[in-house]
Amino acid sequence: MFPQKGDPVSFVHVVDSNTLIIPNRPGNNRIDGLLNIIAHHYVALLFLIPTVNETLRINGTAEILDNPGICLAHAINGRTPLTVTRITVSEVFLHCGKAPLRGALWDSEKWPDKRPIPNLYEIIKDHAKGLNVPQKTNAEIEK
Repeated sequence: MFPQKGDPVSFVHVVDSNTLIIPNRPGNNRIDGLLNIIAHHYVALLFLIPTVNETLRINGTAEILDNPGICLAHAINGRTPLTVTRITVSEVFLHCGKAPLRGALWDSEKWPDKRPIPNLYEIIKDHAKGLNVPQKTNAEIEK
């Protein structure tokens, strides 16, 4: 869905057997994920746990809440999220670990030496062709 920008483990809060709450933490001030929810409220969550090959998938509908009481309940280190996403669960699936096993997802010995895809800056620069985007080297980006 969207990265949790440094939340501790268990950032998804189980309200009841049909409801999850995910705090929306500040990050790069982009709200793409929230705009997607406004346009299309059907969501799928895929839970990956390092070293665990099986995955958990949850399908449902999402809504963005800005109720101060709910947001305050999900504050961390004195920082209260401006919004939370509430997911009403419609389906839950466990998936076997064949794909992560075959892909050696958790086997660092089989990871590529070099990044196999462009970094975020390069992707955005490519999408913004024709716009005045300042040029940076990879060394500057990785600082």
